Amino acid sequence: MLNYDREALAQELDRDEGYEDHPYFDSLNILTIGRGHALGHASVTAETRIAMERDGVMDKPWPKAVLEQLFAIDCDIHETELERLAKKMGADLAPLTDRRTRALINMTFNMGARRLGGFLRMWAAIKIGNWNEAADQALDSRWAKQVGPRAPRIAAMLREG
Repeated sequence: MLNYDREALAQELDRDEGYEDHPYFDSLNILTIGRGHALGHASVTAETRIAMERDGVMDKPWPKAVLEQLFAIDCDIHETELERLAKKMGADLAPLTDRRTRALINMTFNMGARRLGGFLRMWAAIKIGNWNEAADQALDSRWAKQVGPRAPRIAAMLREG
């Protein structure tokens, strides 16, 4: 179990992922709610999207307590995925600072552990504790170009601890 400030992560994800109490379609056309919680794994068809966007279908807000439960479940899932990935990469997450842990979990929320596992040079730097290089490698990626200001914020968290 990773030790970090989950409330701080929630605030960071509210900024980076957004927080919606109504279902919405994300950039990949996947039905989503809360802090980027996908309600499925496949894009919907254009016809389905039109039908779902009709008045009365998706306009009722979900209770905050339910959205917070989904967030807690998502955190547990992403923590487990991150721990498995770190073990595979030979990196020890136990000594990480709160901010570095949140940075890696934020990245896992955003792209999933499988894609995060492709950051081989970043993981090599993490493994030896070279946080400047880890941050540089995070920024030297297609991901960094796609996520805008999120990437430099996360890189700063990795670099500064």
